[in-house]
Amino acid sequence: MKIIQQISKHFEFMGCSTLGFSGWNNLGLYGGGQVRGRHYSSKECYIEALKLDPNCVDAWNHLGAEGGGMVNQTHYSTTDCYNKALKLDGKSAFFWNNLGLSGGGNAFGTYYSQKKCYEKALNLNSKFADTWNHLGSAGGGTVNGKQYARKECYRNALNLDSKNALFWHNFGVAGGGEVDGRHYSPKECYMEALKYSSKSVDTWTRFGAAGGGLINGTWYSQKD
Repeated sequence: MKIIQQISKHFEFMGCSTLGFSGWNNLGLYGGGQVRGRHYSSKECYIEALKLDPNCVDAWNHLGAEGGGMVNQTHYSTTDCYNKALKLDGKSAFFWNNLGLSGGGNAFGTYYSQKKCYEKALNLNSKFADTWNHLGSAGGGTVNGKQYARKECYRNALNLDSKNALFWHNFGVAGGGEVDGRHYSPKECYMEALKYSSKSVDTWTRFGAAGGGLINGTWYSQKD
């Protein structure tokens, strides 16, 4: 919080005329702040950045994450923003992933489904754990010429980040399997998920239906 306040005071001192598009973009990343007596939200900061430089690719991506907005009297939806980002940097796995999260859309004159966006992202960067998880949720797909089933996508996500509760949950729902040379049953997957996050009602329900067990040193029966 102190860092954000210091950033805000710094920009307040600088004033609008000297802030620049990168300054506005950075202020947005810190949650927005005061500039010349007016508070700007993160979204408003990204819009100000794009007014100054419509080629600020990061600002388009961030504005998309904020739900889109009005730039120079034109409204851009979330998908529109990610499309703008991709036109400026079509080799960003992150931008393709985000277009997928928004449901897919047109890019470079071609419509890309949600699944196709995730495939594009992973063709560019196969080390993106979240995108493997998203591709699994989309039913699996083809990456660098190889077909991956839903379960394989979740396994790849876990191989990159074995402490992610959502990945373990999804792997369990897909039937479990081998991770790092060890076989995990669906119940064991739910146990792993709950070790890292105990907030998922769905995981607790599935764990209970599988008979319960030991989580972080505490035994939970099916009734618990």
